Amino acid sequence: MAATDETGGVSKSAVSYALPLVVAVTGHRELVADEVPQIRARVKSLFEELCEKYPYSSLTVLSPLAEGADMLVAEVALELDLDLVVPLPKPKQDYLDDFKSKQGREHFEQLLSRATDVFELADNFPAKSDDIGQDEWEAAFPYAQLGAFLCAHCHILLAIWDGNESDKMGGTAQVVKFHHDDVMRGLTPKTGASQQMLVDDESDLVFHIPCSRDKEGFEPHPEIEPLDWCWYTKDEKSPRSKKLPAQHELIFQRSSEFSTDAIKFADSIETGKWSLLTDEEPTDLPLGIASVNHLYCIAD
Repeated sequence: MAATDETGGVSKSAVSYALPLVVAVTGHRELVADEVPQIRARVKSLFEELCEKYPYSSLTVLSPLAEGADMLVAEVALELDLDLVVPLPKPKQDYLDDFKSKQGREHFEQLLSRATDVFELADNFPAKSDDIGQDEWEAAFPYAQLGAFLCAHCHILLAIWDGNESDKMGGTAQVVKFHHDDVMRGLTPKTGASQQMLVDDESDLVFHIPCSRDKEGFEPHPEIEPLDWCWYTKDEKSPRSKKLPAQHELIFQRSSEFSTDAIKFADSIETGKWSLLTDEEPTDLPLGIASVNHLYCIAD
């Protein structure tokens, strides 16, 4: 039987049989120093609550390690010994050129060295949107693409955000909007894909920690109290709630139960599995194909 840790949760040796529960972070770089301890405490509480409630899911954190919110969340993830995956919006040296301080660049390198996985997103630029200037496009597209990637690959978008709307391409407000509506200025058409009317949207879950910004001209949202966290969805009646919405809780619970059985029967799965791949398959198949095959063997 695959091993579990002392708390009854999934151990590192059993992680390949546990479905991941992925939290991705988007947030401001200019956090207010006085708010940072409370933001950090709330992030830590969120991660601990998820680990306690879904102990057989493998909690994984996606953070691009930008200064501010990204780094704070990564620090908490590493403190709790969670897997940290770092998608970079552009080649590392180009990315570091966007950092404001030598200290920030050094801290980036320290966190990066402790990540479970690091990769760069493709840098092929599509045709420019007509309503965006060339300079803005070249500067913002990598971050818009990064935001879309984070939304597409997480179960929970952790937004450390002042709550103000903004049309800045690739900014935190636009990433949250994309997570809810599949629309981002310069990246998608002005209207997102239509939802099936009889199906709940289960990919819209945001955990919002409102914050102030240490930047001139940027005031907190007048109707949102800094640090007054909530779950934030597209629900028309109750978009903001202190309780995890029921449909998302059900999905997380079922995923955790699947992982529980997978870990319990890991030895039997290994000896009795039916693989989609044959021994004649090339050894250099993309990692994603191997992961799909592994999940198929577990589910089958």
